[in-house]
Amino acid sequence: TQLANGDFLLCGSSSSFDQNDDSRAFIVKTDQHGEEIWRRAYDEFRSVVKVFEEANGSLTAIMIRAEGNFSINDDGAYIVALDAEGNLVSEIFVRNFDIRKAIRSSDGNFVLSGQTSFDTDGCAFTLKVSPSAEILWSDCRGRIENDYAWRLMEDDEGNYLTGGISYRPGPP
Repeated sequence: TQLANGDFLLCGSSSSFDQNDDSRAFIVKTDQHGEEIWRRAYDEFRSVVKVFEEANGSLTAIMIRAEGNFSINDDGAYIVALDAEGNLVSEIFVRNFDIRKAIRSSDGNFVLSGQTSFDTDGCAFTLKVSPSAEILWSDCRGRIENDYAWRLMEDDEGNYLTGGISYRPGPP
């Protein structure tokens, strides 16, 4: 993500930031020339999907705890408020959601896409949430198993387009 001042935020997951075990989420802020300004690793999360800059300079990150493995109650997507230096301020949970893509909608909310197994065996799932994680609407498409919405965009008219994959284990 490029910031208003030209700096960049790089995000994802790593098992190399000062640890030797499972991967964890990270955000690195660099200047316009790629020189590191700060680096933060978040042990309690597995990956950062997207980071958004807010008008006041703070950050909002969409993070996940256990990518693709919803085995415990806190697995899913999180809307995480960070200060301008990447320090955790608060987190809000979106339960049982394997998130693949996040965008800021034209009205200032967030639209998330991925897969869910909440009340289903799994479908391509798109969810619009407010910054406080209030669910504004959700949409489950495809068969009831193994469908993922991996891409997401908003068009000029405020419509959302998703694309992804669908597969079923076993014979064709």
